[in-house]
Amino acid sequence: MLTESFIWEFVRGDLESGHFQEVLYSDLSNEKFFGPDLWFDLISCNYNDKDKLYLLKNQLRQFLRGSFSRKCRCLEYKNTAVVDMFDDDELGFDVLDRVVDRGEPFWWLYLSKCRVCGQYWLVGQEERQNDVFILKRLDTAEVGSILDENVWPSDFNRYENLLRIGSRAGRKFFFVHPDESRSLNASIEELAIARPGIGLTEIAELLNLDHDTAIRLSTEIVKNSKVKIAMDK
Repeated sequence: MLTESFIWEFVRGDLESGHFQEVLYSDLSNEKFFGPDLWFDLISCNYNDKDKLYLLKNQLRQFLRGSFSRKCRCLEYKNTAVVDMFDDDELGFDVLDRVVDRGEPFWWLYLSKCRVCGQYWLVGQEERQNDVFILKRLDTAEVGSILDENVWPSDFNRYENLLRIGSRAGRKFFFVHPDESRSLNASIEELAIARPGIGLTEIAELLNLDHDTAIRLSTEIVKNSKVKIAMDK
């Protein structure tokens, strides 16, 4: 029979449809597990149709939440997840306890553990631009490397990576008064220090700036901080 964890992998997008279908059809007891109505939808769905697949996953999400009593969202989060800082879901990020910080210069990075299910997460705290937490699900070996050897996964080693992941997830904040934002200046400097010679166009895209504003802020940063930015046109 399918497990709750396996079904959530499919629902959240970390498991391919073909693999899910293969396991689904391999055990006749799955029909009894899902019930006749949901089972019919599962076996009749066109898994290549994105709209129908989206609706099916929503059905499964409601089925799982109704069938299993959980006090955290760890199984629902993608292996790499983006969580809004102001999300008021009490079963979400609020049940993750901070275990250890990576330390400078990785001020945004730390290890957390769910106090409910024990799942460990690598957390990138992207608070300057889009106000999101970016999580990476960790396995036992990765956690051991962090706690025993201070060896961390490299996924979030650059602040730039957090900005890109957040942007791809649709989290884009635009400053009303960018010239008055200290956080924007700090982010531009951070990007240029991590990758000397980064292009102006990239900075504008990462920080959701128009071209003229990016030129103005970057020119000032280069002047005052002596970092290198390619002033592409």
